Amino acid sequence: MVYTFAPFDTKVFRAALAGLLLMLALLTACGDPPPAPTPKTLDEGIAAISGVKAVELDPALIGDNLKQFPGSTVKMYSSDEAADKLFSKTEAAVTGVGYQKLDLPPGQAFGATAPGNFGGFYTKGETADVLLAVAAVPNDPAELAKSLKFPGATEAQLTKLAEQFRGKKSAIVTYSTPGLFSGLIKGFSGAGTTPTTKP
Repeated sequence: MVYTFAPFDTKVFRAALAGLLLMLALLTACGDPPPAPTPKTLDEGIAAISGVKAVELDPALIGDNLKQFPGSTVKMYSSDEAADKLFSKTEAAVTGVGYQKLDLPPGQAFGATAPGNFGGFYTKGETADVLLAVAAVPNDPAELAKSLKFPGATEAQLTKLAEQFRGKKSAIVTYSTPGLFSGLIKGFSGAGTTPTTKP
């Protein structure tokens, strides 16, 4: 017995394929989007804040400032959001990845911040701590350059840094150490007065 087959109609195949692709697209559009990954580190927590952009720091610009605290890091971010609102979101991001705010004993505060600037100190057990500062970015270029000066920095380094903040409303600065800050603070605490953490 001989079997014969009708000629293959490519138009029908293309129409069927197009219909299948359209159905898949509709099913994808109707489904729930995949959930965003939960931040696990300090950097991930801050980077997840809407509108925050990491600032490129020249290692030579801050290297000498970190030598006294081995294992420490300084990072900066820019944002178009006002400093007060940004600080609330940044603090929530810091505590959201496991840090606790450290309340210092009387007389050991870091000092009052300037209007429009906010700060706090946070610790994660005995192995990590971070000094957080959120500040309003000056509109005046001269004031901006002055606020970003690092000891020993060259004009080219400062110009590159200032350009990344120009036109932004706020800056985030984090100074992280492997538990060195909190150890120093506890060491300087007076008898019977020790820093306490807030969950």
